[in-house]
Amino acid sequence: SGEYNAVLSSLNDALQKCTNPEVIDNICLLKASYISYMRNIDSKITKSLNKGLLHERNNELAAAEIEYQKAANRSVNYALPNFYLGRTYYKKKNKPNSELYINRALEIDSKLIEARLFKIDALIEEQNFSSALQDINTALQTNPIYRLYYLRALSLFKLERYDEAAILVLQTCIELNPHDIY
Repeated sequence: SGEYNAVLSSLNDALQKCTNPEVIDNICLLKASYISYMRNIDSKITKSLNKGLLHERNNELAAAEIEYQKAANRSVNYALPNFYLGRTYYKKKNKPNSELYINRALEIDSKLIEARLFKIDALIEEQNFSSALQDINTALQTNPIYRLYYLRALSLFKLERYDEAAILVLQTCIELNPHDIY
């Protein structure tokens, strides 16, 4: 419907220009909630995800894991529970399971920007800038958002490709959001 597309377009516009990672997380959550509602995702899945998010916010990671696993088991083709499981395993310092579930989420939905950003942030945290750059370039094909361009510039800078980083910031980042350079 037209209203559905208009809401998603507005959220995607906000996501494209946003510079603050916490606000990006909130936009992604709002977008995921709206899509779940519009696609009539089973209420048991939604309840498990909401419980998991509450547990995760309270740093009750074992309880969050259980809820996300319930949701993932009920929805084989829904990327979000897999992403949340991957993020929870990352927080529990279980890197193999984290990678497994985040990659599974991206296999289900390659445009799931929150999973892509999480994976890229983890690579940058590990100072694996070459791999981060590869993932950023893949993500930019479907999600040309400010945050990805910023992370691309950061990775290029860390790889001592200073001219490319500067051009990216001066041309693309400022064009997307001239009021707030992160």
